[in-house]
Amino acid sequence: MDGSCLAAIVQGGMKLDTRGSIRKKAVRRVVTSVAALSAAVFALAGCGNSSSASASSADSVSMSDVNAALKSDKKTTLTMWAWSEAQYKPVIEKFEKAYPNIKIKFTVSPVSTDEYTKFQNAVSSGKNIPNIIQMEYDSMPQFAVKGSLANFSSSSIEKEMGALYNDSAWKSAHVADGLYGIPTDQGPTVLYYRSDILKEHNLKAPTTWKEFEEEGIKLHKADSSKYMGFVDLADTRNLTNFLSYADSNPWTVKDVQNLSFDMQNSKVKEVATYIQRCIKEGVLKPISSASTEFNQAMNNSNYATYLDGAWRGALLKSMYPKLSGKWQVETVPTWGTATKSVSSTSGGSMLALSEATPKADRAAAIAFMNYINSNKDCVNTLVTEGGIFSATKSYQNDSTWETKTDKYFGGQAVNKVYFQAAKDVNTNWSTLPFNQEAVNEYNDIVVPTYTSGDSIFDAIGQWQTKLVKYAKDQGFTVTESK
Repeated sequence: MDGSCLAAIVQGGMKLDTRGSIRKKAVRRVVTSVAALSAAVFALAGCGNSSSASASSADSVSMSDVNAALKSDKKTTLTMWAWSEAQYKPVIEKFEKAYPNIKIKFTVSPVSTDEYTKFQNAVSSGKNIPNIIQMEYDSMPQFAVKGSLANFSSSSIEKEMGALYNDSAWKSAHVADGLYGIPTDQGPTVLYYRSDILKEHNLKAPTTWKEFEEEGIKLHKADSSKYMGFVDLADTRNLTNFLSYADSNPWTVKDVQNLSFDMQNSKVKEVATYIQRCIKEGVLKPISSASTEFNQAMNNSNYATYLDGAWRGALLKSMYPKLSGKWQVETVPTWGTATKSVSSTSGGSMLALSEATPKADRAAAIAFMNYINSNKDCVNTLVTEGGIFSATKSYQNDSTWETKTDKYFGGQAVNKVYFQAAKDVNTNWSTLPFNQEAVNEYNDIVVPTYTSGDSIFDAIGQWQTKLVKYAKDQGFTVTESK
């Protein structure tokens, strides 16, 4: 996890989840405690002993088991932890009404970081471990590789249940071939842009990263207070998203024990060189999105674009209502010679199954997780009341949602762009099973180069050295390219 969590988005009459879905600044203040948690996760056991994490499909339930659990007369009570009360409470009620033999004991966590710490403490003590827990995609792997989560992958579940969800979201619920949860929402990246600023300077929304740079140079020369965009000093996704756009594959999680690093390849160098050049040219401004300075710059219209997940639209509406009609949305520009946009994922969460869940209850737990995340009525409730960008194909292929216009974005049918971006997400991407450690090292090694002028590419090489050492110290088998 990198300190960024999904905004609560309600398509149409959008509203924000005040229970903690939007808490970027608050989470960033607890990075140190999360780093301690990351270390604690790996202290439980050596990575060479991950039998639970690498459980075969023979230990998992099938779709017929899942379907049978819904029809069973067996009384089952499942415990669930999540920080998104407004999101999940209504659909839990719908599920219990449809299947009264399965009860959900729901506990709300104030923020995800508190929930992860509490979960790890429960796993360590072996007491009060929930059956189901909400997790962000980039936080899940560190729990999966240690066996805290159950791998319930089976051929029938992968085929039938997997067909219900966006391909990239479904992949994000995996670590290598292991399935550890069911997707709820996702945050495909898009390009938000100020149509008024571009129009004033006779510029257009860029469709390639080359155009982004060229338009940015013109804009900054015309008005030195304005930048095409910014480099976020408070979020590692600023770099990883670019690495994903370029399909650079800086690392690969082969399975729960084997990793490979290739953070000095030619595509990584292209990305690093591009970002460094854009900073020097005044195309990108290095700044922390958690700062007062950044908020002032947004209010002063200093940035012509904002690259972020589909959920960012709700925040723009909430934080900058006076800019209504001035923002619009487009898919991410294409990299290099590519003819098709490649998006990335910024945010998103899933419901994971804990390894402590009794095998007799797993089918019911999986059935519940799948039902509330994919049932049409539940999806509509999650979107309209819970404010999410649903990871289901049924939502993302729904013409009613796709054509809905938004006055804030100049009457644009923004969902059409979001849905396309979700289809464009790079599925050839792995999340490291110690993401918070990667974030910490990134902040120490790479972030300073954005303002110092030192080589970003060289810093990424130093970042790799740190990550390789950390991985080896934790017992992973590492393949390294230099």
